[in-house]
Amino acid sequence: MRPVSFRLNRWLGIGALLLVAALGLVAVEFSAAPGASPLPEGPPRQSSDTGMARPAQPGAVVTALPPPPAALASLASPQRVAPALGHATAGHGVDAPPAEPEGEVCGIGQAPPGSPEAATLAQEADARSGEAAARLFALMANSPDPAVRAAAQLGTDQREALVLSARQTRNAAVYAFAMQACSRAGVRPAACAQLSSHRMAELDPLNVVPWLWVAEEASVGGNEQGVVEAVHRASLATESKLREFAFADLALSAIPADWPTRDAVLASAKVLRIHADLRLPSYLAMVKHCSAVNARDVNVRQTCDRLARVLVERGDTIVDNGIGRRIGERAGWPAETVELLEARHAAYKRFALDGDTLAAGSGHGSCGRLVRSVQLALAHARHGEMLYARTRVAEMGVTDAEALMAFRKLRQAASSPN
Repeated sequence: MRPVSFRLNRWLGIGALLLVAALGLVAVEFSAAPGASPLPEGPPRQSSDTGMARPAQPGAVVTALPPPPAALASLASPQRVAPALGHATAGHGVDAPPAEPEGEVCGIGQAPPGSPEAATLAQEADARSGEAAARLFALMANSPDPAVRAAAQLGTDQREALVLSARQTRNAAVYAFAMQACSRAGVRPAACAQLSSHRMAELDPLNVVPWLWVAEEASVGGNEQGVVEAVHRASLATESKLREFAFADLALSAIPADWPTRDAVLASAKVLRIHADLRLPSYLAMVKHCSAVNARDVNVRQTCDRLARVLVERGDTIVDNGIGRRIGERAGWPAETVELLEARHAAYKRFALDGDTLAAGSGHGSCGRLVRSVQLALAHARHGEMLYARTRVAEMGVTDAEALMAFRKLRQAASSPN
């Protein structure tokens, strides 16, 4: 089985991709120095009926990856992988396995990549992973924490039950789980009509994400004034956070410490695949509203400037950051600011690609890869993938001057005739 790319699924999951591609948003820009902002001074932030929105500022630095669940602790040392799982494969003893065995399906066995044996192992892994995750979700369903119970319902695709949970809660994460489940492909249960983007925004008013849902719904309905209001409210937000990304943290943290390592491995792989398939809301309505033409209006420009700042400085995901930079460019950010953000992005891609998303893989690869993916899922769920990425880039010690020099060389090389 091919490992699932978290970055690919997230990008493919939003309706604005075609527009983003047309705009040239190939990825995003990350700060090489957490806490440092190159953005120009913007207009004062306005108050809303939810209170005064504090200015968006980068968060604290993530100093290390979270430890994996206790049941996976034995996998932290590659030399202990095979003994912990209690298996050996032909020609590969359990005493001294390589750190990243080629063709390994963690928790199942090992076979030459692309061979019939490898396909059989992948099928077995799928079946056993589903069984292990089902046991985990059954345990979570009995939790006293409504968010944990809702995460179990998301994991088992109990959409009607999840809608009921959402209607009975003021927990923004539970409501986000339900909205996420109802946005999945396939037959949409009638119960999903009971959910409301406006209710989601009421529960989480200082978060950009609910207003994305509101703006998209207004756009589809031809309600241009509704889009304007949603963009305005989003611009007053203090963060852009996908509450449903808490699924990975809640599920992985629920794995019992006394579970056999094999069961923990298989359940974790399924959790990561579900997490990889979570979809982003569409940014299309807000991007259209903050067009270069609309930004000629001073009120629109100021609103879009505020929105861009929240997305760039307090956005949780790569998509937030990339779209925020493009909106900021349309809102009149100086060319040197945009170039610096692009240069930081290029430096990030070069030196810290492993820290940007969970693209290191989920599913049934090597045990080392799986543990790494579990730790990344936990870090991103708790801190946001952007903050983690900024920290990784900063650890490389790349200065802005170095990043700009390298970026300009790459740009010049790309523009030179062959």
